[in-house]
Amino acid sequence: MKKVLSLVLALSVAASLLTGSFALSAEEAYDDTYVYVMSETSVTGNNVEITTSAGGEYIGVITEGSDPWISLAGISVPSEYGYMAVKYAGASNTSFVGNNHYVATDGGLAWGQPGSFTAPNMTADNAWHLKIYSVADCFAGVGTDNITNIRLLVGNTTDAETRIAYVGFFKSEAEASAYDAAYCAANTLDDMPPPERTEVIPEALDAVPEYTFDFNDLEAGYDLYGVSYAEGNPFRVNWTPLAGNPTSSVVVADDHSAMLSQFSQAEFDDRWKGGSEISLDLKGTGGSNFCGFYVRPGDEGTTPFFENDGARSDGADSTTGTTGIGFSFRTKDGKQGIEIFVKYFDSTLNKLQVKGYFFADAVEATNEFHTYKIVDDDAGTIQFYADGSLFAQVKYANPEMTESAMYSEKYYSDAQILDAEGTVLVTVENALISTQSTLKLGVRAETLYIDNIRFTKLSDGSEPTYGNVDGNDRINGADVTLLLQYLAEWDVTINETYADVNGDGEIDGRDATLLLQYLANWDVVLGPQTTESFDGNP
Repeated sequence: MKKVLSLVLALSVAASLLTGSFALSAEEAYDDTYVYVMSETSVTGNNVEITTSAGGEYIGVITEGSDPWISLAGISVPSEYGYMAVKYAGASNTSFVGNNHYVATDGGLAWGQPGSFTAPNMTADNAWHLKIYSVADCFAGVGTDNITNIRLLVGNTTDAETRIAYVGFFKSEAEASAYDAAYCAANTLDDMPPPERTEVIPEALDAVPEYTFDFNDLEAGYDLYGVSYAEGNPFRVNWTPLAGNPTSSVVVADDHSAMLSQFSQAEFDDRWKGGSEISLDLKGTGGSNFCGFYVRPGDEGTTPFFENDGARSDGADSTTGTTGIGFSFRTKDGKQGIEIFVKYFDSTLNKLQVKGYFFADAVEATNEFHTYKIVDDDAGTIQFYADGSLFAQVKYANPEMTESAMYSEKYYSDAQILDAEGTVLVTVENALISTQSTLKLGVRAETLYIDNIRFTKLSDGSEPTYGNVDGNDRINGADVTLLLQYLAEWDVTINETYADVNGDGEIDGRDATLLLQYLANWDVVLGPQTTESFDGNP
């Protein structure tokens, strides 16, 4: 291949001599000394299948798992070749989000060190593209050293293809463009056929499962990720945890909450339809990275979701592949708060993006435990509460399949983020909010503590909400306080129907006891009882 291109260069020189022009034009001149045609180069990979086209014009790289990449080792590119060019085509079901490219040098710069990687804005639309990088701008750690290794991530969508014709280093952008013109003239680079696309409807329960879980029965240090089902890990009956590297963990903390640290996540296994309430106690140590959870995420491209997809330059809430509505503890402009955000698809960039709003006054301190509740009516509104107070809402509508072949699940495409009073703060088009729901917890370079997880069906108002003593559609400690004040004959107003917690027609200490047990996650049911006492004896 290089011989063919060298011949093109020689013919260009000869033509210039014949016409009396001794200076090569920018369109004709290039130095291909450090060009690596993929079909002629030794390429290694991780979680990919590599094939070569029939004519050797390019290689096809098909992703087979998480963190897919290819590597070119044993090269030595001098620093004066300051522009790197990649000729590629990505299938439109390929996700290039979080698609870092890395270099290593003979001066000791290794993959992952500052200055060794860049997050390129690449296009996946079945067509060929030329991507040109300034090494000085994109790989600042190279300096005057020789580049000895290149690693290219090739997408984050399983079973999607990226084709690469060559990777080259040139002394100028003009040389890179001239080489590309010559390569395209000498080789046939057909556009890729678009992948077949059919709607996917994930399996889901007809309603949210009635579920409660705390970590009181597990000893501090219990490994919620590493202990298998067979060894009796009760958390893994309903959750799939994941730890991203040896410094990451999902364990029981000293206070008997669950602690997710560094790069880790936990996904509730079931999806459900219909309205639901999710309540959980959280303490976040969020700084500038993701530290929280998602509701209504889709099933596509979400494992693992704690990596950075480049949707924001500061990395905040830029979780790889994840769709849905996010809740993240943040520190912004010196203030602690909570960011509510929505992932959406940018058709121009062919990648996930994120829009959000920072609620600085949601709680007094985010690095202390508070009770958070998510009320989803399954009719277009999700409300976020902190310690019983509404602080944010998200409105969603218009379920449809996105134009991108990366997504075959149907998503609500219109969204708004609102404050507690209903004022619209952010509008999101091309949103990716699933028509079903589940819960995903996670952190990226942060720490999150979780306890007292509870899923319940959203009341439709047709039956009394036993325990909702103050009548505000929420059951929490405020209801216990009000009920005890009423029983102590304080001058307070209660909802007498809901204050009859055990449904026996009387409001007395038995109701307060049952409500306290319920809020402490005892195995009790609010409403008419089937036993004569609360101690389990008939």
